[in-house]
Amino acid sequence: MVPFPLLRDYLKLLNREYECVGNQTHGCYFNGHCLEELKSSGVLGIDAWAKKGGITGRGILLDYAHWVSTHSIPLTPFTTSSIPLSHLQSLMTEYNIQPRPGDILFIRTGFTAAFNALTPAQEEELGNRPSPSFAGIENGEAMLRWLWENQFAAVASDTPSLEPAPIKHERGMTLHEWCLAGWGMPIGEYFDLEELATYCREKGRWGFFLCSVPLKVPGGVASPPNAVAIL
Repeated sequence: MVPFPLLRDYLKLLNREYECVGNQTHGCYFNGHCLEELKSSGVLGIDAWAKKGGITGRGILLDYAHWVSTHSIPLTPFTTSSIPLSHLQSLMTEYNIQPRPGDILFIRTGFTAAFNALTPAQEEELGNRPSPSFAGIENGEAMLRWLWENQFAAVASDTPSLEPAPIKHERGMTLHEWCLAGWGMPIGEYFDLEELATYCREKGRWGFFLCSVPLKVPGGVASPPNAVAIL
């Protein structure tokens, strides 16, 4: 354990939520529970994380928004577009980020910075679009295998839905269905990673201790993560 005096840099992650999603094809949630069970009991819920002490461990940040800016790759946060797995792997190689089993993965796509740059009129126009079209990390078997083989404990980003939105339920390969309903892996969205990314770039460090304590709400399907990164 690191002595308390050395934990001198605290960066709050201002964020939105963890969530619970079921498998749409089979109509079941984690451990095979059905929707009716969730309506009438507390067999699943975000309180399970709180009871176990929250979600804590080594976090690693992939600053994709910064990486693409150095490679002249355009960002399209407000369109249905995919961030290729190959890009994330190249980023990790260039920044010498070595994942370890149990890491909590954070991906900064640039959504927060782009949204904060909008005028009030542009924000309203974005919210009134007929379709919630947003960028996200690549969906499909390759990404799922990569997440599984690296043994990430949780994954989060600054985007509204982690994967491209609207989420396409094709061949049961959505990240939400496999990660949440299949593996019980927490997914975080709308994380404000701006301050953390700036600090990591300044220090040349992409790993930190992550402490997150979701709300203790029996049967709850989502929660603000109440998270801090400690470097």
